[in-house]
Amino acid sequence: MSNNHPYKIIPDRITKLASYQIFVFGSNTEGRHGAGSALFARQYCNAEYGNPQGRQGQSWAIATKDLSKGIRSIPLLQIKSQIEKLVEYANTHSELEFLTTRIGCNLAGYTDLEIASLISNFNLPPNIWLPQEFVDCLIEDKPTLKVAFMGNRHQKFDESGWKQVRSRLEGMIVRACDRALEWGYKRIQF
Repeated sequence: MSNNHPYKIIPDRITKLASYQIFVFGSNTEGRHGAGSALFARQYCNAEYGNPQGRQGQSWAIATKDLSKGIRSIPLLQIKSQIEKLVEYANTHSELEFLTTRIGCNLAGYTDLEIASLISNFNLPPNIWLPQEFVDCLIEDKPTLKVAFMGNRHQKFDESGWKQVRSRLEGMIVRACDRALEWGYKRIQF
């Protein structure tokens, strides 16, 4: 699928980096790097335990959470300031690619839209790659319709019951796809 926006999108799952790639992750003020992207950065990208910000080996940390204060504890303006430093560094290191994860959106408690809004303040160089979720917030059209199936009933099914459930789910999926086309969405995510 071609895109008509200036953003490069990181792979859904990064397991290995090329020598010219820098893994950009959300950190905490103590630089513990103990879970999620931060743990990956420590284990595979030489992120320094105890260092909460900046370039570290093949990684770049952006502090998005104060462990002593909980979620949403680093103000967005401070996160924006750190993004600005990343952009400045990337501008002077065009030989590198910066693969940015969903910084601040998991354990730190911010939404994709809140962080993407910070990023929108900058003219990103082409060597900064973003997650699909940020790009979805940054581009003007409606790129992705997100659909969730939920339920709260605990019930055992026999074979005919499972066939009925499958048939109903298939119908909901077809209906969601039809609506996505009707409403002008480019993608659908279940």
